[in-house]
Amino acid sequence: MFRFNVLFACIDEVHLINTWGLSFRPAFTLIGTFLRERFPSSVSVVGLSATLEPGLPTVSVCKNLGFFEGGFKLIRRSNERPNTQFSIEFQAHGMNGDKFPQLLPYLASGRKTIIHCQTLEQVIRVYFYLWQLQPDRANKLIRARIYHAICPSEYNEATIRLIETDPRCQIVIATVAFSNGLNATTLLGSLSLQHLTRLGRERDVCEGTET
Repeated sequence: MFRFNVLFACIDEVHLINTWGLSFRPAFTLIGTFLRERFPSSVSVVGLSATLEPGLPTVSVCKNLGFFEGGFKLIRRSNERPNTQFSIEFQAHGMNGDKFPQLLPYLASGRKTIIHCQTLEQVIRVYFYLWQLQPDRANKLIRARIYHAICPSEYNEATIRLIETDPRCQIVIATVAFSNGLNATTLLGSLSLQHLTRLGRERDVCEGTET
């Protein structure tokens, strides 16, 4: 009776099959097999993603879900946002240190900003750096918050609620856990701290997005 009443199955953030499925969530690579074995062919399977790249990444996801040429529809819409500005800044200070002066203009601006870090260890270093620079009158437990998968779910939920509703909450320092399936409409800036290697030269960069 349950199978008879199923209209379709939907996989959100389907691009994670290629990334998480190859590392710490191997079960992601079995999503297509799981659905095909348990539902009749009359049940439609839908995959959603805002960041799935054309070419091999798309081919890989389609193959995983059992989508073969001529047997499915690919609907691709533009994700262009005219009100969004992108910038990349090469940093004088390395990302492995405990000082991040490039973040201070964003802290001083008062704009609600998410800072994406590559590792949990980097999250901690950025958090303590900003903690030390906040004025004594600031509520340090609210103005800057941490978001990562190791935090209790209640704490992460409170962080989302605060960044949306509390004007005192300005900065969220997060790992990739904040990047999938979350939508905080009050965030006006997004920074990504990362280490790039191009043409044999290694550089630390701060990639920014502002609305």
